[in-house]
Amino acid sequence: MMNGCEDGSCENSCNEKQGCAQDQCGYEQSTCGHHHGWSQEDMAGKMMHLAKEAKMELIKEKMKKRLEAVEGKKLDKLADLVVDTMLAKYKLKGELMKKHDELGEKWEDMESQMHEIFSEK
Repeated sequence: MMNGCEDGSCENSCNEKQGCAQDQCGYEQSTCGHHHGWSQEDMAGKMMHLAKEAKMELIKEKMKKRLEAVEGKKLDKLADLVVDTMLAKYKLKGELMKKHDELGEKWEDMESQMHEIFSEK
C-alpha cells in the first residue's frame, strides 16, 4: 500500500524517503509531514499511548490540588522566600554592574591622566 510521499504525491518529492526520521513515538515522518507505515495497529498503539499520557497529566493535576489543600500555606511561604531572595539577588547584581561600570570609567580617566603625566616634558 502506497501513501503520502511513497507514491510521489507530495509537493516535495521524497519517494526515496530523503529527510525522513523517527519521531519520539517511533513512526517515520518525512519532511513533507506525511507519516509512513502507519497501520491500524500503529494508530491504536499511539492512541493508547496518548490515553496513558492524559491519565498521568490528570493524576498530576489531582496531586497538585491535594498538595495545595494540605501544604498550600507552607508552600506559599517557601515561594515568597525564594522569590524575595531571587529579586534581592537581581537588585544586588544590577548595583554591582553599575559600580563596575563606574570603576571602569575611573580606570580610563586614570590611564589618560597617567599618559598625560608621562608625556610631559
